[in-house]
Amino acid sequence: MTNDMNKIINKTKQILPRKSDITFKGSLGRHLALTGSTRFPGAAGFPSLAALKMGVDLPYLLLSPDRDLLLLTRMKSSDFMVSPLPSMDYTNINHKQNFKQHTYNKDCIVFGPGLSRINDPMYVHDLNAKSLFKNSVVCQLKIIADSLSNESQKIPIVIDADGIFLITQKVLFGKSKFPHDWDWILIVHDLILKILTKGKDRLILTPNKREFKHLNDAIPLIFDEIHEDHQLMVLVKGDSDKIGYLSKKGFSLIVECDYEGGLKRCGGLGDCLTGVISTVLAWIEIKQRLNSSRTSKDDYINAVMTSCCIMREASKQAFNKHGISCVAENVIDEIPNARDIVLGDFLSE
Repeated sequence: MTNDMNKIINKTKQILPRKSDITFKGSLGRHLALTGSTRFPGAAGFPSLAALKMGVDLPYLLLSPDRDLLLLTRMKSSDFMVSPLPSMDYTNINHKQNFKQHTYNKDCIVFGPGLSRINDPMYVHDLNAKSLFKNSVVCQLKIIADSLSNESQKIPIVIDADGIFLITQKVLFGKSKFPHDWDWILIVHDLILKILTKGKDRLILTPNKREFKHLNDAIPLIFDEIHEDHQLMVLVKGDSDKIGYLSKKGFSLIVECDYEGGLKRCGGLGDCLTGVISTVLAWIEIKQRLNSSRTSKDDYINAVMTSCCIMREASKQAFNKHGISCVAENVIDEIPNARDIVLGDFLSE
């Protein structure tokens, strides 16, 4: 680990909770995951499992109201508090309807893992599944958008995977690609513009290299609609993780994480990383509320970089034990040890 990374980790440790701050259930975080689809049920639990292994007290999951998905997710851990998303019809959405009750008292939100996409082949032949997908996506976005009106509590939001595709789909593909779904795409796009505009101080996007290319192509067009020349915090995952800001002018690199990781890039690691990032961001917000102070952009950058180090250490430990048979669950099992290697006993320091 380089000296620069050590400095960043030490800065993050200074604003994490201490033992004296753990006074009730929930002191180490109420983690909310808005995720999952019948297509990718496994990804639905990964962010919450990773957060649980990091030390979160209360992991909540709001999932698409499919009984099999709810059951499969609950089987991953008895600690999960799993609920179906509210039933709604996106064609009759009442924008005055408020969903803040779903994020009340939550400390962070993850959105995107396992979500699936409107152009997924399964929706060509299963119109009921497609309708369920459309309604659940609008519902999840409305929940996130309404969380931004909480003036008393800043809730970090991590958007990954197919959540990033939602951001880019309108401007990159256009009506000709989705003629039968265009009304839904316009509603989704309006909600996304609201989230990107109002949530820029608490939002982190975590694309891989391919997703980042699409995001980079789309941002100038999206920002023209917002009429703001602001920046979004972005983590570009790859051989080294690059953390910086994305604007109409391009990507400005702030810090690069080259911490050694495992040699196998197994499926689900990105979903797990969202759980680690959201946990550390929740912790620094919890600590700052206790101190009656506010987090800065630098605090978020440092927290994301620290999270990348923890995830890479967990991946390395898992690969050393399991080799090329390593899977995401093996990496999740190593998160507690990796956390302690990177952060030490931060609760007592």
